Amino acid sequence: MSTANRWLLAVFTAWTVFVWGNRISNAWSSASESTSTKVVSTLLAGSFLVFALGGIVVLVRSWRSPIGDGALRFLVVFAGWTTLVWSVRIVLIVFADHSVGFKVVHAALGLISVALAVCVARGAHSRPRAPLSPVG
Repeated sequence: MSTANRWLLAVFTAWTVFVWGNRISNAWSSASESTSTKVVSTLLAGSFLVFALGGIVVLVRSWRSPIGDGALRFLVVFAGWTTLVWSVRIVLIVFADHSVGFKVVHAALGLISVALAVCVARGAHSRPRAPLSPVG
């Protein structure tokens, strides 16, 4: 994994922890959300925190040795989950009864998350491959 890709993964992981850690905090400090909404929000955010933990593991291991196919697949799934969830959430938020400011801020959070996810997935796919050995 190149140094640039390591930095992208580090930023993506830190951003994910920031966004979804705050989501848990905001959910449980809100008096207007039901307990079931808080639990669902926490479970969704928890899925991202688990992915972020995995991202940290891949990042640490990448300093010692080249990352394997399993780690690359993990990064692609992490990026895909981020893209899927934010694609749905942005649409739901835009069409919900929220203030314009809320919609703009959350759309920006989602777009930044998706942009980082795409960069990490591209980096995972651009890994140098071992040269083919001659047959014979």
